[in-house]
Amino acid sequence: AAPRPLAVEAALVRRTPAGSESLSDGARVAVGDRLALEVSCPEPAWVYVLNEDQSGRAFALFPLAGLELGNPLPGNLRHRLPGPLHGRPFAWQVTSDGGEERFLVVVSRRRLPQVEAQLAALEGASPAGEGEPVAAVDTMRGVGAMAEDFPEAAGSGSGRIERLARRLERSEDPGLWVRVLRLNRAAP
Repeated sequence: AAPRPLAVEAALVRRTPAGSESLSDGARVAVGDRLALEVSCPEPAWVYVLNEDQSGRAFALFPLAGLELGNPLPGNLRHRLPGPLHGRPFAWQVTSDGGEERFLVVVSRRRLPQVEAQLAALEGASPAGEGEPVAAVDTMRGVGAMAEDFPEAAGSGSGRIERLARRLERSEDPGLWVRVLRLNRAAP
């Protein structure tokens, strides 16, 4: 019998004090927006998230050293990535205006050394200093920062992300789930 396809539910969301807003392909984001990936799978899974802007600068978004969540993520739970850091929930933060952002989300039944090698070669998203304004992280573009998340109550296709996504999709592995989502950073 052929292995069953990996069942994954995933959504890139904008986090606000009021909660989460799901972002569709092509949605607009602005400087300071906090983004998270809400993902669930009925079985343990390795999750990888990469980000690349239209100039080709890329960041590793998940997994990252220091985060309390890591691979493999337990099954039958809804996870919000990047997850907690030092006991506080964090989200990725948009740090500059203008252009397209591409996010590659890969979920797998097994560890993917080829994706981990790509992640290791990239700069990881890092939290801005405590209370540091977004303008202070100007040297990071796109979505290269993390900010404390809000509490629950309150474009050409030739980039490295697209190449990696196509390579993974060609494997036709039913234990692999791959998506690319594009967001547009609003120019002033």
